[in-house]
Amino acid sequence: MGNLTDYVRARGRQGFDEAPFNDLDSIVLCEMSYIDFARVYPAPRPGAPNDDDAIPTVRALIDALRRAKDLRLLTLDGGASRTSTSFIKAVAASRRFGTLHLDAFAQITDRTRQTQFSACLFRIAPSLHFLAYRGTDDSIIGWKEDFAISFTHTPAQTIGCEWAHEQIAHYGGDFIVGGHSKGGNLALYTALNLDDGDFGHLRHVYVLDGPGLCDEVFEATQRRPMASINGMTTRFIPTFCVIGGLFEPRITDTRIFASSATGTYQHDLLSWKFNGAHPHYKNARNPMSLWINMTLATWLDGVSVKERREFTDNLFDALQANGATSMSGIADGNGSGLQNILAVLAQLTPDTIDTALSLPQSAVRTTKDTLAGLGSEAQSQFATWIADVKKKAGRERTTDGPDSAGTAETAHNDGDGGDDGAGDA
Repeated sequence: MGNLTDYVRARGRQGFDEAPFNDLDSIVLCEMSYIDFARVYPAPRPGAPNDDDAIPTVRALIDALRRAKDLRLLTLDGGASRTSTSFIKAVAASRRFGTLHLDAFAQITDRTRQTQFSACLFRIAPSLHFLAYRGTDDSIIGWKEDFAISFTHTPAQTIGCEWAHEQIAHYGGDFIVGGHSKGGNLALYTALNLDDGDFGHLRHVYVLDGPGLCDEVFEATQRRPMASINGMTTRFIPTFCVIGGLFEPRITDTRIFASSATGTYQHDLLSWKFNGAHPHYKNARNPMSLWINMTLATWLDGVSVKERREFTDNLFDALQANGATSMSGIADGNGSGLQNILAVLAQLTPDTIDTALSLPQSAVRTTKDTLAGLGSEAQSQFATWIADVKKKAGRERTTDGPDSAGTAETAHNDGDGGDDGAGDA
């Protein structure tokens, strides 16, 4: 079973003039938004002609990155793995994606405004563009903004909506918006908040394992209700969906991907399974991921918007005060990661610690609610997972080996390449 790169190779022989845009193309374009185009994308020139000679193709930009020896994806793991570079090279070699023009590109990382934002505008046809919002990168700023959607509108949401307005005003025609992770949240926010004139240009919205919008924060201020875009929105999630389960968006067309990864690593689009040009879907989510999402929802329900803000500000202010600029730098593997974390914990206020400690209490309550709310088959899977976790915890209490801090998320696996017990579609 292959992955997204295999889809690019199988589908990439045909341009969009031969085979029209389809739902699966959105996954490729959203993953392409993680390519480090900022290093090679030409700065806008006042008065420059708006023609193909002035606007680079994806292939030309990737070739420039290859010469600069910087072929990677700006994902949490650094994106320089063989899987990542294979994807980028396949995109460049394909007729379908390599020949696309990148009509516009934006990237902002602003510590003062506490925002991380990036977006690509791919020209699918003369009158059709795909606007892809990038998800969270490795920066502390980006991760703080992810937490902030639980209590406020974020600068990235405002910038994303304004940028979409600018592109629609400049190019006209039809637009598709999409994004992975935080990028999916930005796509949702944009679709719900564009003015009516811009909204008329919107053809479809794609949310790839992205969180929804917190009703407490957004429902009273957004221009249109979620139900108004439900029929024009497609949502892709993996079987072990956690990020996309936060403030879970109510989207009818939700499709569940099989993944070669386990646990939260299924958030990686390059782990989603394809058989050539065909997706490998599942018919249900993993019970453990449902439990995690219900636990987080229970915790958030018990924590006020004010407490969420204070928790986030205190946590990330402490991280930055200790000199951290990236998440990978906090939990590095050279022995200083634990010291960094302990230093941060020592600076947290008592109220912040109390908020964090209410999470395990929510987990206890949620276990009972989860079992009561699941069907018989899912109940059986969930009970098996609980038994596995208890068994593993019992073993770890009697050993002092290096694996004694193992996490529950990898405790249950159905043996099908990391799909964690979800059935086939």
